[in-house]
Amino acid sequence: MSPAVRKHLIIFTLLLSIGVIASVTFSSSHAITKRAGSLNMDTGLLQTGDIVFRKGISLVSRMVLAADGSSPYSHTGIVVKKGDSLFVVHSVPAESKEEKDVIKTEPLNEFLLKDRAEAAAVYRLKNALPEASKKKILQFVLYHSKNMTPFDDSFDLKDDNKLYCTEFVWKAYLQAGIDLIDSKFDNLNLPIGKGEQILPGSLLRSQYLKKILISTK
Repeated sequence: MSPAVRKHLIIFTLLLSIGVIASVTFSSSHAITKRAGSLNMDTGLLQTGDIVFRKGISLVSRMVLAADGSSPYSHTGIVVKKGDSLFVVHSVPAESKEEKDVIKTEPLNEFLLKDRAEAAAVYRLKNALPEASKKKILQFVLYHSKNMTPFDDSFDLKDDNKLYCTEFVWKAYLQAGIDLIDSKFDNLNLPIGKGEQILPGSLLRSQYLKKILISTK
């Protein structure tokens, strides 16, 4: 995790209520214990461009859930299918000592590892896109994956050189002319981010998306 993200989280933790702090502490203690395997999901239904959400168990995830309040999920990414294999492209703070705070591509089963997630769901556009529009989304996703665009720990929607998870998904679909949130941003005044933001709950409420899958233990 970058120093900036760590600083935001430390300050934000101090501002949380006693009840939320207790919840975060309890959840975080469980996150330390590795749990084997991945969440189960009928992956045969998935296709490129699907949006996958997960409820993380890390401290960062609990902060997002506390700030959002309207979403059961704390993180999101975009599915890319290569042959018979499924991957998720997502922007996230480093999840191990070997990683950096960048947009990365990883197999779906790693994205759903139980030492990272306790629930997940997949959403898809209600109306099918023309192939040309799908291509624009995929080009955006693969470009930022290839270039390992840094995670945006300033949560600045105006900066395209860094992207955070929901910003990445939103801007990917903008390439196809689809504003998933109809420019109805969340306005936060918290150390984790100030001004206009996009929280997972905003994407989940999108009138353009439908839920197609949920995970099982």
